[in-house]
Amino acid sequence: LEWLARHQADDGSWSDRCLGAGSQSKCEKNAPCSGPGGPYEMALSGLALLAFQAGGHYDFNGNRYSENVRRALDWMIACQRSDGGLLGSKQDRTRRRQFYPQFMYEHGIAAFALADACAVSHALGRPKNERHTEALGKALKFIEEMQHDDGGWRYTEHWEQPSDTSVTGWPMLALKSAREAGVGLDARQVEKVRAFFEARATGERGRTGYLNRGVHTEATTGVGMLARQFLLEEPDTPYVREAADFLAQHAEQTWPDRRSDAG
Repeated sequence: LEWLARHQADDGSWSDRCLGAGSQSKCEKNAPCSGPGGPYEMALSGLALLAFQAGGHYDFNGNRYSENVRRALDWMIACQRSDGGLLGSKQDRTRRRQFYPQFMYEHGIAAFALADACAVSHALGRPKNERHTEALGKALKFIEEMQHDDGGWRYTEHWEQPSDTSVTGWPMLALKSAREAGVGLDARQVEKVRAFFEARATGERGRTGYLNRGVHTEATTGVGMLARQFLLEEPDTPYVREAADFLAQHAEQTWPDRRSDAG
C-alpha cells in the first residue's frame, strides 16, 4: 500500500505515467520502475482502490491512506462519461461507440472499486454519499447496456457477438458489490449472467470454459466459481465443491517444486 501511495498521480489516479522515468513519474529518480505498461488509468486506479479498501482504508474513516482513496474516487467520478462509462484515455471522448478493445475490462474493474466503496459505507450504516451513489448508478447502467445477448461481456459493444469468461468476471463482481451496497439488481440481468456461465460449464469437475466450453486456462474455472459464490448465491453447490477440489489438485500438480521449497 505504501508503494501504491507513493506512485499515485497528482490528479488522484494511477497510470503508466506514474512509472518509469517520464516527467510525471512518481518513482525514485535513481530507481525508476521498469515496464510501466499502457495507459489504462481506470483499471489501474480501480485495482489500487480495491487494495486500499481491502486494507481498511476508506474515504471516510481517517485511516493512513484514506486521503489517497478519496482523491482516487474523486478523480474516477470526475472522469466518468455521460453514458456512465469509466474509461481511460485510450477512448476517443468524442465517440459514444467504437470503443477500444479493453473498454469493458477498464469499466468493470473501476465499477467494481466504486461499488465496493459504496458497499462498505452501506454495511456500516453510514448516510449515502450521493456523488458515489449516483456515479455507481450510471456505471451499472453502462454495464446493463453493454451486456451481450448471451449474458456476458467482451471487447465489443456488438451484443450479438459471443462473450468471454475473462472479461465477464469484472462486470459480474461490480454487480455483486452493487447488491452489497443496497442496489436492487434486475433479476433478468442476473439470470442472463447465470445462463452465460451455465453455457460455459464443461460438466467435468466444475470447470468453466472461455468462449464456449473450451478451457484455455483454469483461471476461467476460478471465474465460474466466483460467479456462483458471489453473484448467483450458490456457494455450496456440487459445482463449486468440485471446482475447488479440482483447482486445489491442479495447483499441487502444477507447482510441486514451489510447494516443497515453501515447506
